[in-house]
Amino acid sequence: MFKRKKILTAIVISAIFVYAIFYLLSSPGWAVENSDEDPFSDIKTDNKSEQTEKKGGFFDENFFFLKEFFTQFQSDNTEGETRTFAVGFEIYKKFSSEVKDIGDLDIQMRWVNTGSLKTGKSYSMVDWHNCYITLFNPLGGLGKFHIRTGHFPLPFGLESLSDTHGTLIQLSNTPNFGFKQDWGVESFGSLGQKFNYDLAYTRGSGMNLEDKGQSGMYWGRVGTSDAFTRDTGSILGISGCYGKRMNEGMGSNMNMGMNMNGSIVKTSRIGFDYRYDVEPYRVSMEISSGLDSDKTVRTFLGELDYFHPGKKWSATLQYQDYYKALSMSGENRQKSITGEFDWYFKNSLTNKNIVRLNYTRYFDRFSQPPSDVWTVQYYLFF
Repeated sequence: MFKRKKILTAIVISAIFVYAIFYLLSSPGWAVENSDEDPFSDIKTDNKSEQTEKKGGFFDENFFFLKEFFTQFQSDNTEGETRTFAVGFEIYKKFSSEVKDIGDLDIQMRWVNTGSLKTGKSYSMVDWHNCYITLFNPLGGLGKFHIRTGHFPLPFGLESLSDTHGTLIQLSNTPNFGFKQDWGVESFGSLGQKFNYDLAYTRGSGMNLEDKGQSGMYWGRVGTSDAFTRDTGSILGISGCYGKRMNEGMGSNMNMGMNMNGSIVKTSRIGFDYRYDVEPYRVSMEISSGLDSDKTVRTFLGELDYFHPGKKWSATLQYQDYYKALSMSGENRQKSITGEFDWYFKNSLTNKNIVRLNYTRYFDRFSQPPSDVWTVQYYLFF
């Protein structure tokens, strides 16, 4: 029965992915809808968009190929010094007609090498970020129903509304679940004019697409609409998840070494998130509570950002408090405060040249003593 469920899940995900590619590539010029009558036939245009698609095709219209590089040094007074080097890329393509966007494709990954200066040992890994294809409004109705398949941010908390790929400061999902992105299928869109929704089923394996017997995770978030954010500067959301995931860890002390129920953790959470933007400040908050294999979990994250009006630098102050009933020894809490200063030589969506200085004080740390961690990073994305 379990094997049948896994086979059925794989077939559904593969079918959606193949259909999405076929749908996008079979549209003439990536674009014009199959209809007998053009509703815009009475509007005069110079047909530049159509000519560009026919001339250049895939690589000339709404296509980006971006490179990524960073080097990083970290000093931890309990674990010693480490250095990290990474190179990567992002391929992004939006498929559009003359009247609407049809979908998009995003592939973003990097190779990372981290080594200990104390022992001389190092390890390398491939870090998958985005690897998905999206269809916009495949059933009609503007903005009400989009579908995505691949590797994407978890629809829990503020993660799916933030870009944390190239940043030192992170949100709650990695320490909460062991990963912040997963492989699966997602549906998202608007619920009237006041709310948005985001629903997903994922494999529960995080970075790599693996199967160790986990049944996967079901996720859902309902939040305020884009119009509400434009009017008030605020984002409010309620999230929930349930299922069985791999006990990945992924650098999270909250998940490492637990080995609950083999390598599988039965997980349930409910969460609340809030963000308020008033230039030049931003306030963010994430709260969640639930169970990991019948053990209580509570998380809190609060963050304050300041962005220089001239976009030359920014500063962040973040507080995290994670509780998980791991044992009777009292080593069941991780509390920290982080301060970060970022200096921007360039900072646009497709061109980033940044130096970061980060300090974190761990007051409590799962299975480890309190510590001070300093990190310096040079980040380049172009």
